Amino acid sequence: MEDEEFEKLVKNKPKVFIGFSDSTNNHLMFNKLGLVTYYGLNFLSDLCELQTEMLVYTKESYQKLLRNEEYEIPPSPVWYLNRLSYSADQIDIALIEKSETKGYETINGKGTITGYFWGGCLESIYDIYTSERYPDQRSIYDKYNLIPNKEFFRDKILFLETSEEKPSPEKFEKMLDRLIEEGILQNVRCLLVGKPYDEIYFNEYREILLKISNKIKLPVIYNINFGHSLPRAVIPYGVRGKIDFDNKHICVTESIFE
Repeated sequence: MEDEEFEKLVKNKPKVFIGFSDSTNNHLMFNKLGLVTYYGLNFLSDLCELQTEMLVYTKESYQKLLRNEEYEIPPSPVWYLNRLSYSADQIDIALIEKSETKGYETINGKGTITGYFWGGCLESIYDIYTSERYPDQRSIYDKYNLIPNKEFFRDKILFLETSEEKPSPEKFEKMLDRLIEEGILQNVRCLLVGKPYDEIYFNEYREILLKISNKIKLPVIYNINFGHSLPRAVIPYGVRGKIDFDNKHICVTESIFE
């Protein structure tokens, strides 16, 4: 890093950093500096939810974060369609609720796997490697040595989710194939994949994950409530976790604050 004062502040006077989507880039930078951050809620669309109360599952996830203890990330019994508008006429209007009929779906996994959580928004991570969104993105990441080497991923539980851009199945597969080319997917302990935005392309994504899982022998759990889908769990970066594939349990197994 070029800003030595900023680096010292991060290391000596750490603050809580929490968010998702494009903030994946911030998470990866802070993680490089050794800071534990939290992929999860954001202020406006969660704590300031337009209906009269926070979503129950999201609120419970936030409370788990504040208790600073080991916790489980269970499947939510319901999920919600995202709002099409956030204008004033949506105040006190409830989100459209859907019953969860699928739960967590295991793809080629068995037994228990442990490791350290790392990941974020798939589109954001893909853009780091390809510079499709910003032409200089890869060069900046290379300049500051922000792209981990293949060895970095060997003890990682990788979590990925897709955004409101709702990438087509073809783009979804292209992005995952690029992560294989970069030596990521074949080196992680396992992969956790979020519920697609409004469940669009749910079955198509699952088939692609099965194809890739078979190809590189990658254990996968699909349909997890985090990121752009509603409701949202919180997943910490750099903290140890345990994935029980037989019982479909996802656990954070150490305190997330010092």
